[in-house]
Amino acid sequence: MGKRQRKQSKRRRAGNSGPPLQRTNRAAASEPAPVVRMAVAARLPKACGGQVVRSGPPMVRPMIRGGYDAAQTTDDNRRHWANADSLSAAAANSLDVRKRVRERARYEVANNCYLNGMVQTLANDCIGTGPRLQMLTDDAALNDRIEERFSDWAREIHLAAKLRTMRYAKAVDGEVFAVLTTNKMLTSPIKLDLQLVECDRVTSPWLAMASNDVDGIRFDAFGNPIEYCIFRSHPGDLTGDLTFDWQSAEYVIHWFKSVRPGQQRGISEIMPALPLSAILRRYTIAVPAAASASCPTKRTPLRAGNMPAGGRASRLHTSSSANASVPPALRMPAAPVVDPAMSGGLWPSVPPISQGGGRWRRSLLPQKHGLRLAK
Repeated sequence: MGKRQRKQSKRRRAGNSGPPLQRTNRAAASEPAPVVRMAVAARLPKACGGQVVRSGPPMVRPMIRGGYDAAQTTDDNRRHWANADSLSAAAANSLDVRKRVRERARYEVANNCYLNGMVQTLANDCIGTGPRLQMLTDDAALNDRIEERFSDWAREIHLAAKLRTMRYAKAVDGEVFAVLTTNKMLTSPIKLDLQLVECDRVTSPWLAMASNDVDGIRFDAFGNPIEYCIFRSHPGDLTGDLTFDWQSAEYVIHWFKSVRPGQQRGISEIMPALPLSAILRRYTIAVPAAASASCPTKRTPLRAGNMPAGGRASRLHTSSSANASVPPALRMPAAPVVDPAMSGGLWPSVPPISQGGGRWRRSLLPQKHGLRLAK
């Protein structure tokens, strides 16, 4: 490196070691004064000595507009999401809501053959002929005796029928209860019986419930059910009996589907299909009614008093004339005309039928051929 180059290198190093705002290159002398942003200097840590630094032109960051389409509220979907709320599982499935949904589900299943058949099929396929016990001990004779005793006991208490009823009620009502009781009337040495309880009977007798009471079910601090309040008679009975008993949770079976954390009571499984099933039922009834209203139903009987002159009945209506008053969608295709003279003796001749002085012809061809004779 030459002497001149070493001097230029020393001069450049001396210029870079100055204060932060000092510029030694000659090009900086012609530039305008630096833009100082005091707001940036105020945010500097104390380690920088509170010096004011130079910043370039303010950086404009692009604004990202993103999100979920379902979270947008527009004029088109405002009414659709009007009923969306943030209620808890217990508040959303309150007593009034469950009662209204349960009543409508029972009404729709009782009057809709499609929905009734689906629920019946679900209960039959789920339970079938009932549970069977299989023992796997080393004593084969003992296994047979225990399995036989269980089958006799299940047959005597109608276990399969009760389980099918519980599955049916779970689909329609959303939940079902069963109490394990002792039935001394059973001939089996096993006196255990299963008493079904409809969900209407399990409710709180007081309007103001405690914090650990969810509509007739009392829970402990860990969320486990302790006891159930079961009315002795159905609230819909006309007896007016409002007595109830608190049954220990050890002997109560509560069958329902929990779809939310904290949900303690069941809601009808067919609830989402209730509006559509009602529309389907009305549509199924309206289609044949509209078709019947559009078809002519008036028929004039043929009597001797309304015979035309000459004692001969008028010619029967052909398919084309009969279709004149029928809507196009319900019209039948016109049948071809066959001349008996051109049939080559294929169709035998039938003498006309006489009645009351009048004569008329009847068809000689089977209707499955779609043919008719010319006059």
